[in-house]
Amino acid sequence: MRKMKRYFPAILILVGLVLGGCAWLLRPLEAKLTANPTSGPAPLSVTFSAAGSTGAIVSFTLDFGDGSEPYSGTDLTVSISHTYNNPGTYTATLTVSDAQGRTATDSKTINVLPGTSCSLGVTPTSGAAPLDVLFIVNAEAASGRKIVYWKLEFGDGNEVEFTADPQASP
Repeated sequence: MRKMKRYFPAILILVGLVLGGCAWLLRPLEAKLTANPTSGPAPLSVTFSAAGSTGAIVSFTLDFGDGSEPYSGTDLTVSISHTYNNPGTYTATLTVSDAQGRTATDSKTINVLPGTSCSLGVTPTSGAAPLDVLFIVNAEAASGRKIVYWKLEFGDGNEVEFTADPQASP
């Protein structure tokens, strides 16, 4: 019994050092998702990263929130690009898993604004030659942008161009 008392403090110190050296194994599982940009006009290309996630992660899944196929992998250092084609608000969700089946999640909201749109009206659409036709162009710039150039090709070799800013290139 006396030997045990003498070695007990040394055993406690040794156990403490072993556990202290394995502290990284005890780090909590944490999902950390970053996205850039998180807002802009459609089509919006977003780059995601899970590199800030911690713990003994063995796999992850990134659901983009737009109904497309989720991305799954094991390498947290890769950047994942995804394009949102339609305006709307989406929630991208990262789920990380460890070997014991535990999971952690993080999410980012992606706001996709309407992109630049254009429509063309033509009247009349048929008739005898020579035919005078009225073309109506309706264009709307994406939020925070402006239309600086447009070109209408008639299909017979003729065209009309408009440049709002002479320094802008088409």
